Amino acid sequence: MWGGSLFLISLIFLFSCIFFMLFSCLLILVLTLFY
Repeated sequence: MWGGSLFLISLIFLFSCIFFMLFSCLLILVLTLFY
């Protein structure tokens, strides 16, 4: 029970980290293109 919930939380954390990195890279790319 606890292992499954811990795995789910870590998976969500991993996906949020990857999404944040991709979003920041895209933001930097847009800023460098427009300025």
